Amino acid sequence: MLGTASVASASPAAAAAVVPADSCGYYSGTALTQRGNSGPRVYEIQCLLNWYSGYPVSVTPDGDFGPATERGVRWLQSCAGLTVDGLVGTNTWRALRTSSC
Repeated sequence: MLGTASVASASPAAAAAVVPADSCGYYSGTALTQRGNSGPRVYEIQCLLNWYSGYPVSVTPDGDFGPATERGVRWLQSCAGLTVDGLVGTNTWRALRTSSC
């Protein structure tokens, strides 16, 4: 796996300016994350959607899993050949960290 960018202590705005290798540094696990969740897991999803997976529409990293983040997750799932459900589980985390659609 590629090395990770060290941005965990940076502000979300500063982290968004850093292109990650395979992680933005907010979260490294695979816990189920879905609409309505907030915090470091969601910052990680938003950052990876913007910089690593190639999502064509920017998601503002705000740490809140709302409709824009869900659209990005669904796009990635479709692109990666996963079940399109908007939930970020183990397979979607893997796709976020390894896919370039």
